[in-house]
Amino acid sequence: SLALGGGAERAAVSLGNELYQNGHEITYLAFQDKNPKYEFNGEYYILNQNHTFNQDTAKIKTLNDNLNFFKNGLKLIKNSLKIKNICSQKNIDTIISVGAEVNYHVILSGILGNKSKIIVTHHQNPESFSVNHKRVMKILYPKSDMVICVSKTMENIFKKKMGIKSNILTIYNILDIKNCIKLSGEKIPHEYQEIFKSGFIFINIGRLDASKGQWFLIRSFRNVVDKYNDAKLVILGNGELKKELEDLIKKLHLKENVFLLGNQNNVFPFLKNSNCFVLSSLFEGLPVSLLEALSTNLTIISTDCRSGPREILCPDLELDRRIEYPYFGKYGILTNTFDRKSIFETINEKPLNKDEGDFSNLFFKKLIFDTIDEKPLTKEEENLTNLMIKIIEEDKLRKEYSLGQERAWNFDKTKIMEIWEEII
Repeated sequence: SLALGGGAERAAVSLGNELYQNGHEITYLAFQDKNPKYEFNGEYYILNQNHTFNQDTAKIKTLNDNLNFFKNGLKLIKNSLKIKNICSQKNIDTIISVGAEVNYHVILSGILGNKSKIIVTHHQNPESFSVNHKRVMKILYPKSDMVICVSKTMENIFKKKMGIKSNILTIYNILDIKNCIKLSGEKIPHEYQEIFKSGFIFINIGRLDASKGQWFLIRSFRNVVDKYNDAKLVILGNGELKKELEDLIKKLHLKENVFLLGNQNNVFPFLKNSNCFVLSSLFEGLPVSLLEALSTNLTIISTDCRSGPREILCPDLELDRRIEYPYFGKYGILTNTFDRKSIFETINEKPLNKDEGDFSNLFFKKLIFDTIDEKPLTKEEENLTNLMIKIIEEDKLRKEYSLGQERAWNFDKTKIMEIWEEII
């Protein structure tokens, strides 16, 4: 979909809008419709309706998210043929697909006779996917005309661990730095302004799901508040774990300090009026929220998760080098990635699905949130607590990390679009 708040969706719209401005005719084909959407230029179709979409009235059934070639093989072929037919009717020269499951359908449409050039873009660390997904990637991705990764770490994983070595390239996500600066000058919506009037403000932006690790961040923040009771944590984003995170905030008595503000059309005033951005993700592709924080010269603490944060914040640091934490990089501070396995230490039962990428089942959610407020902080959580306190206490350190915009320019749309135009 093109739903507001999704990182891959935002990347698709940003790329499409830039190509549109460069004179290309752009058509979006979404698998499912969700509102509100990112603003886009060009035509808009949905997979199960082969006509221009009425954004106000149309409803469409969500495709099965758990792609299984045995159970859903017919649906996969049916949808791939629809993609082929739409491309033929619209005389599409090039498809740029976004996201693993969409990539599968698009590549299969090529195998079934789609004449369009197929460029697949991958936005999530492939190591986080299930074994079956990895097998499908190994089979299908080499059959595309080009595989675009959004980080060099991800490209290395595909080459070294999955054997996909030809027609693969890293192109970073697009950021319009001038527009970021302009948007940061707007006011925070009136209903949230009181939050930002006092106290030291930490901010996190991301989907409220297990991969973003916000439960670790909230647990770590409890000890920060014990020392600085006016400290605040603002989290922007929506997702399936919203209720569980709200319950955790209540259990830890943080209702006056932690605020879940949902998706926001303009995140930049929130960033500009905060003191420190914290990325708590367990894995990433290339976190655009981190680039947005850099564009506002905000001090940054980030987990050293694979992939993205290290090559954004520490461009001179080798991607696979072992380091001690915290690591004070050129543009931000790296801390340990949280070990989600520690959640199961005191539980006799095991998760239903052992695949690395399975974060969404209800059983997993129940195991986390039934016990998480009772468990002592892990070493990784303590390290994050100490770093947040250090950032509050040391003005000199904050000033040292207030020059991120110079790094953000490396991801500006001018540079990135030159590469895309050459590829197309």
